[in-house]
Amino acid sequence: MTKEFKVFVVIVTYNGMKWIEECLKSIQDSSIKTSVFVIDNCSQDGTIEFISENFQDIQITKNTHNLGFGQANNVGITKAVNANADYILLLNQDAYLFPDSIEKLINSFNNNDGYGVLSPIQLHVNGERMENLFFQFNAEAFNQLLSKFLLAKIQKSNTIKVDFVQAACWLIKKEVFAKIEGFDDLFYHYGEDNNFCQRLKSIGYEIGVVTDSFVYHDTTEETHKKITIKYELNRYRSNILKYLYDINEPNVKKHYSYLLKKCYVNFITAIFTLSPRGAFLEIRKLILLIKLIFITKKRLKKLK
Repeated sequence: MTKEFKVFVVIVTYNGMKWIEECLKSIQDSSIKTSVFVIDNCSQDGTIEFISENFQDIQITKNTHNLGFGQANNVGITKAVNANADYILLLNQDAYLFPDSIEKLINSFNNNDGYGVLSPIQLHVNGERMENLFFQFNAEAFNQLLSKFLLAKIQKSNTIKVDFVQAACWLIKKEVFAKIEGFDDLFYHYGEDNNFCQRLKSIGYEIGVVTDSFVYHDTTEETHKKITIKYELNRYRSNILKYLYDINEPNVKKHYSYLLKKCYVNFITAIFTLSPRGAFLEIRKLILLIKLIFITKKRLKKLK
């Protein structure tokens, strides 16, 4: 690569001691020189203290409260744009780059003008297969990459167009943020990356995966999260917003009656099965759904 680019890496941390050392070391080993902004969502496990002591060239922003994934990323994105970044890499605290990951993403951008977001192939932390959600979202596009043998045989850069790829590792050009203002504050955690991709596509950008660029993504802890009502409501909020808040869907109103009916049926079912927790959860979902229908109607009008 002949031209030098200003690349800023934005990492949102929250109790990330399990991963942060390996994550930051992988950035240090990158073939592309980068600057790093860490945006911390009130970690309580020593994450920030560890970074301050061991990675003194990293700029840390400590949020006064947990902003969630999207809004915390927006803080870092704003800092990178103000620092005249050419490219911004959004990297999860539980993701580890290969030395040439960023370089190959930039090379692909240079050969493909129409992309707004590029991601490496996201591998399970053991490196033997794709990360589960990454594969589920892109199973059709990656039909030719189902085995370790084929993964090992990829020899040249090949950017595959996809509808969506989760934001564990996204490289984005600075000019994209001049047209789309980061993640939407309607989301807290989960779903904000899907909405970002929907809005990108609405203004003519594509989303791509670069098949000779790789990143490890350690999502093993996701399966051990405590399932609280707050957690379930947040996941429900994210899932329905994919349908209610899609600017590319010409007839979004068709989802309203279906989702309202589903909430009602689930509530009645919980009543008859004598599940107070289930009934409480479903009535909370119904209230949330009605609220989000009104909010998204207004926001979609502005986007269009």
